[in-house]
Amino acid sequence: MMRLGRDDYYVGRRRRRGVVWPVFLSTAALVAAAVLFFWLRPTIGGTVTDAYSGQPVGGVGIQLGNQRTTTDGRGRFTLTAVREPATLVLKPGDDYTPAEQGIRPGARKDLAIKLRPAALSGTIVHQQSGAPLPGVVVKAVGADGAASSEATTDERGRYRIAGVPDGARLVVEGPGFARKELEIGPRTVLDLQVRPDIVGGVVRAKGGQPLADATVAVNGAVVTTGEDGAYTLAGVPDGAAIVVQAPGYRRQEQEPGDATTLDFALERLVVKAIYLTPESVMKDEKFNALLALADRTEINAMVIDFKDETGWVWHDSKHAKAREYGAVQAKYDLEARLKTLREHNVYTIARIVCMLDPTLAHKNPAVAVRNSKTGGIWENDSGVAWVNAMQPDAWRYNIEFAVEAAKLGFDEVQYDYVRFPSDGDIEAIDLGAPNTVANRTEAIYNFLRTSREALAPYGVPLAIDIFGIALFDQDDNGIGQQLEKMAAVVDYICPMIYPSHFGRGWGGFDIPNDHPYEIILTSLQTGGERIAIPQRKFRPWLQDFSYGRGIEYGPKEVKAQMQATYDFGATGWLLWNANNTFTEGALQGP
Repeated sequence: MMRLGRDDYYVGRRRRRGVVWPVFLSTAALVAAAVLFFWLRPTIGGTVTDAYSGQPVGGVGIQLGNQRTTTDGRGRFTLTAVREPATLVLKPGDDYTPAEQGIRPGARKDLAIKLRPAALSGTIVHQQSGAPLPGVVVKAVGADGAASSEATTDERGRYRIAGVPDGARLVVEGPGFARKELEIGPRTVLDLQVRPDIVGGVVRAKGGQPLADATVAVNGAVVTTGEDGAYTLAGVPDGAAIVVQAPGYRRQEQEPGDATTLDFALERLVVKAIYLTPESVMKDEKFNALLALADRTEINAMVIDFKDETGWVWHDSKHAKAREYGAVQAKYDLEARLKTLREHNVYTIARIVCMLDPTLAHKNPAVAVRNSKTGGIWENDSGVAWVNAMQPDAWRYNIEFAVEAAKLGFDEVQYDYVRFPSDGDIEAIDLGAPNTVANRTEAIYNFLRTSREALAPYGVPLAIDIFGIALFDQDDNGIGQQLEKMAAVVDYICPMIYPSHFGRGWGGFDIPNDHPYEIILTSLQTGGERIAIPQRKFRPWLQDFSYGRGIEYGPKEVKAQMQATYDFGATGWLLWNANNTFTEGALQGP
């Protein structure tokens, strides 16, 4: 056997190594590289938690480019880092709001992502009994006012809504229960008690006497108390104030809260007012002089023209049609005047001249009284056009002024010329319907009823000026003013019972003007026999001027008229002087 030499031996080993070792090295390198790549590859991950509770959220779908994964039970996820800018998209399902986050190339940071819960559940129960309420509609309402999602409670009063937007409010409403609305905030469970939407009670005077004919209103719902002062008002939403006002008493409002019974005790109101012409309101000197008169005397109220006999408005009214017709002639800041009057504790009355409105009649002939002989617009003896009180569009035009006055803060609205024309060629009047007593009185009644309902939510009473003769005559005297019918749908009746306007022999007096006390008292007593609660409803216009035959009027005559209203028990009086020069000697101190 040939023995290998030393050199040959090593040559042999090297030969074997030259074959085996390189193979061994290449396999190991690949395994090591694979392991190293696995451990050192760039990744991005994070934890998803509930934004309200801080608890991890599992099962959230995660997408980054073409990669997709799902968070585990600890809310964790891991993905390969991206080489290009990408968006991490989280798809959590209905319980949470989807989210996105921009990811930079090569970013490896551990993300902490909070998801806002978008599901809300709870139970609705009866406030008094605690019984679950099925069939109640529960809505999540977004900032735009639209309901993004809603549900109806089951037989156990339970509900669940998903897709609740950020900043949403919960609205709960069901038949017979008060609508409730509140912010959801950082909650996923919200149990509520709701009360019936019917609130009842009694309206009384502060002395305890029940008050009939009080209006009780909330939003669009309005009821009137009976003789016992009781009311039942349905549709009372949560958080809304019930507004109550009664003839002869101050307005009051109160939120029922959780109560289903709410009584009111009203303070007595006796109005002692003067009338201000538009010029007196415009001019600082005249206005301040009359305000000073109120400060130093018993005058506690002012009647201000909101729309006068021309159909014009002397403040910057926002009435769209009036502006279109050019009826707005802004000459003074009404809101500033009202603020001043409130500071002086003056009760404010907005006088609105209704059917004597030549501006409206000519700008909108469709609502004007027409002339059957000429086919044109009818005019009275003074050449002034009238609006047809049978036209609902004419009603709406004036009611919009009344509501505007209420919103501006007037304490009361007073309609004047709420009637049909009384002078001119009456035979030529064309009203578009038979000119009968029934049609005239029904038109005035419906206009007043609609007006009072429009003002009721504001707690602003409606007063009307009427001819003094309406207290005596049973019919409407051709103008639609029938006492009993009007009294049923207004808060105050202001008859113009100026003694100088009564004819010779009236009441057995040769010159009625010379007997102011008797004329006023007799007029109120006669009319008072025909309506309910006349002492609270009547607030007459008194004469503070001299006119026609008889004595001149001064402190004695004006005081005599005032005394007649006190002896009758009226809710107050209004002084008329067209020049706004009032007899201070007739007025007591404040």
